[in-house]
Amino acid sequence: MKVESSRWRHRLPVKAILTVSLALLPKALFCQVAQPFPRQDFETRTDFDAAHAVSRNTDFLVTGGLHYTQDQGHVVYRKFSTGFAYHWHKFLTVEHYYQFSQNDEPGRLYQYENRLAFAAIVGAPLKHWEISDRNLAELRFVVHEQEWRYRNRLEFRRPLSIERRQLSVFVWDEVSYSTRFGIWYRNRVALGAERKLSRRVSVEAYFLHQNDGYSRPGNLDGVEMTLKTRF
Repeated sequence: MKVESSRWRHRLPVKAILTVSLALLPKALFCQVAQPFPRQDFETRTDFDAAHAVSRNTDFLVTGGLHYTQDQGHVVYRKFSTGFAYHWHKFLTVEHYYQFSQNDEPGRLYQYENRLAFAAIVGAPLKHWEISDRNLAELRFVVHEQEWRYRNRLEFRRPLSIERRQLSVFVWDEVSYSTRFGIWYRNRVALGAERKLSRRVSVEAYFLHQNDGYSRPGNLDGVEMTLKTRF
């Protein structure tokens, strides 16, 4: 009995240490994993759009952009794209381009993406307003799989002249459909203005609100500034 009692006494501190360690380690080390990804966030976006006329009706396009989120506190999205735009009769524009992007947001199913896109933009004047409808089809290559996404954006824009300064105000609404989800899963609404700084340079700034039932974070508010130039 003395031998068994001695062995039990030696094992007791070891069992006590292991029990306390297992109780404390998950809370200290894995508390971030247990927390769900945030559904809401605030983003600041900066984009750069450049166009170069290669012929009377054809432009060469180069774009880039960065997205900064308040929740993460750093840049989480980077993109670069290049392609061509073809203009017919001022009311129809067709674009095709390639885009590469890197996404570091939590909850995303991918980090790198290659994208092929085709867009048709139809526009028409209505009194003092310019109405346009963009139909965009995207073939996305992400994490050893591919996905088709369709985005439709309806925009209302009104040119203004204030003290000989040319600017325009606009509002647009965009809905997105994904073959991966099989539903219309995202809606974006924007309200902003664009001002011409010179004959070739303009700046566009707007407020953006997004509702998304699948991405995390999916419900976003943000501000974006886009510098546009022709060279």
